[in-house]
Amino acid sequence: MRKNINIEVLRCLAIIAVILIHNSAPYFVDNSLIHKDILGWGVICFYYTMSRFCVPVFFIISAYLYFTSNKPFQYMKRARRLLLPFFAWSVIYWYFLNPHIWDTFWGILINPRVYHLWFLYIFIGYSFLLPLLLSFAKSADKNEYKPTIILIFTFAIILPSLYHFLVLFGIKIAPISGFYFDLPAYLVFALAMPFILKKIKMIYSIVSYSVLIIINMILAMISTYQKGRFSDYWFTDTTFFVFTSSLVLFNLFINADLSFIKGKLAWLVYKIGECSFGIYLCHVLVTEALFRMNICYFGSAIVGPIINTLIVFGTSFIFCLGCSYLKYIRAILL
Repeated sequence: MRKNINIEVLRCLAIIAVILIHNSAPYFVDNSLIHKDILGWGVICFYYTMSRFCVPVFFIISAYLYFTSNKPFQYMKRARRLLLPFFAWSVIYWYFLNPHIWDTFWGILINPRVYHLWFLYIFIGYSFLLPLLLSFAKSADKNEYKPTIILIFTFAIILPSLYHFLVLFGIKIAPISGFYFDLPAYLVFALAMPFILKKIKMIYSIVSYSVLIIINMILAMISTYQKGRFSDYWFTDTTFFVFTSSLVLFNLFINADLSFIKGKLAWLVYKIGECSFGIYLCHVLVTEALFRMNICYFGSAIVGPIINTLIVFGTSFIFCLGCSYLKYIRAILL
């Protein structure tokens, strides 16, 4: 199947954004930075806000590709594609970062071996539910289907966001805090697919996205200053502003004319997109190795995350590109 350059550009941006978040995190969680370097911490908040689309976009892309494909869903192929690298990298991270031999297998099933692998525990379940969800989405009348979207959206996204918004003003409503879900919130990305595949004027999308992320950044900063320490709730993937801004950004890119991307640049975009899953899996180990070798930058909060992101991304991509030419290594690690 011919690859969609718009999707591949989004994959590239999303994987770079993931690495930027993880390289900004040491600065973001530094409570002293909040009080000593307001500008630096404000820039870190900007990096965080600009990058939060990354994980939601991976879920949206997966739903989009299945929703627009005429091919039947192949469960075994999908299982091999996700589970082999998942177990392989879980063992690799266990060996290098957390070597407790007796709990390896059961530990992998219960908890991520390293923080960024949390994504796969939800994404694997999400991927296997897609055929059921999207067959329903394609066959159902939109008017009958809409209440399902509204219910999940309300309980899994609106209510948690509303609860934390009210907390900013000292209002705590206990029943609201009980409606927290993980997978159901991500399922909305799939269920909403028929509604987001609409041609919207580029300027409306850009303005909407900008307004949403600015509001989100302001809320995150207010929350942090109220607590006197970093608060990352407003940066989580299923909060209202991250959720809606990710959908807007996806729609913006899927309708953009990117036909000018040709030749070597197109080859690079396709290769990065092809390696994006592998880059996601390996980049934390690459980061750890580079830090131990003192190759990464340990300075300004403003430029440090950008420099480290470029170094880690470039190294991870080169590693994955090399692996992609080795058949069995590619199957296991990428």
